[in-house]
Amino acid sequence: MTTTTVATKPVAEPSAKPQGRPEKFRKDRNVNWWLTAAVAVLSLTVLVPLYFTVVTALKTPSEAGTFGLPSTWEWHNFVDAWNKVNYPKAALNSAIITVCAVVLTLLTNTFVAYAVARNMDKRFFRFLYYFFLAMMFVPFTVIMLPIAKQMGTLHLDNQLGLIVLYTILGIGTNLFIAIGFIRSIPISLEEAARIDGASTWRIFWTIIFPLMGPINATIAILTALW
Repeated sequence: MTTTTVATKPVAEPSAKPQGRPEKFRKDRNVNWWLTAAVAVLSLTVLVPLYFTVVTALKTPSEAGTFGLPSTWEWHNFVDAWNKVNYPKAALNSAIITVCAVVLTLLTNTFVAYAVARNMDKRFFRFLYYFFLAMMFVPFTVIMLPIAKQMGTLHLDNQLGLIVLYTILGIGTNLFIAIGFIRSIPISLEEAARIDGASTWRIFWTIIFPLMGPINATIAILTALW
């Protein structure tokens, strides 16, 4: 009986990993200096006015308008401005107007958008669509003075008037966005709900309005920016 000895080849130990960072990371560190320089230059359009605003707020009236640093830092300017304009009341008025305008916009504009989107085959609703769309092309500077005069004549130069005004001014853009989104919703969803006995009001609140969440968020942001 003979025995055969099989020579086993020694397994090579894995080579140690190269020290330092991976090759991919080193490649990602390549910097586009032309793009970086362009971004740095463009950032001056924001940083320079910001610097000018902050520095001017800390100067005396005689130094206002100069680019250099103030000779004395007038920190009390902020306190004086706070007291003269009654900032807490102004901030409260802005918050009330903003919240009410956003809520009223979401309630009214979505109703109109749904009615127009589902009746575009009718001449009246198609006219409304193009009528509201035309509002987007009218510069605000053209209608600013007539609107101010009309609001004063109607005694709406107050919080209620501003809420109504902001709701109306954004209706063109809001309807353009909302109608386009509603028309992308399959009408078969509404037909199935009608077969189950749902009314138009219930269809809007249970199907259309929840699906309009992202669009409503966009409309709310645009209205708040006004």
